[in-house]
Amino acid sequence: YFELMIAEFSLQREKCKMIFNMVDTDLLDKPKSLGFEFNLGMIGCVPQSKRLDRALDIFEKLYAEDKRYKLFVKGKRPEDYPWMHSEARKLEMDYFRAQYQRIEDSDWKDNVIFEGYGPIDTWLQKIGYVLSVSDFESFHLAVAEGMASGAYSVILEWPGAKTIYPPSAVNGSISEAINTVLMGGKGLDMKLNAVAFNQKVQSGKIIDILDSVGN
Repeated sequence: YFELMIAEFSLQREKCKMIFNMVDTDLLDKPKSLGFEFNLGMIGCVPQSKRLDRALDIFEKLYAEDKRYKLFVKGKRPEDYPWMHSEARKLEMDYFRAQYQRIEDSDWKDNVIFEGYGPIDTWLQKIGYVLSVSDFESFHLAVAEGMASGAYSVILEWPGAKTIYPPSAVNGSISEAINTVLMGGKGLDMKLNAVAFNQKVQSGKIIDILDSVGN
């Protein structure tokens, strides 16, 4: 999106700097809970472009393989946002109602758990796989946070994903994502990847960028 912004607004590239979000790797570096390897996590399901349906597709196939799999969805539900009740969002709310009905009609409904806000560090202790299944993202902080906690990131490729995260964590299809989970990840040390990601955005570099802008 950095490159797209430059192209879209005809900016001079040498005058542009990108400041990344930072991840508190020390805070998120906590021991995993018993059974975490069967727990999928989705941080935020609103708006529709986050693609709860894809998360359910992945979970449903995994549940068919092993009934211990669970999907935890963290954050507000669409009905909790006043702006989601506007007429302009009617079709989007219909989409979410269809996902709720799909869950309710299934034999795995008790294994899909919606949870509200709360500390991300303790929540991630029970998560073995963080799903990133959106149509698009800027860089998706949830992926970096999951990696820092030791969870494996399961990314369904969105534009730019491979320029930010390890290509081996990026999947080209739902079937590939399912196989990634069934294989227990692909042998990558997620915590090391998170630390490497954070080194790109350490505060000293950000201060240098801000200083250069002021000069």
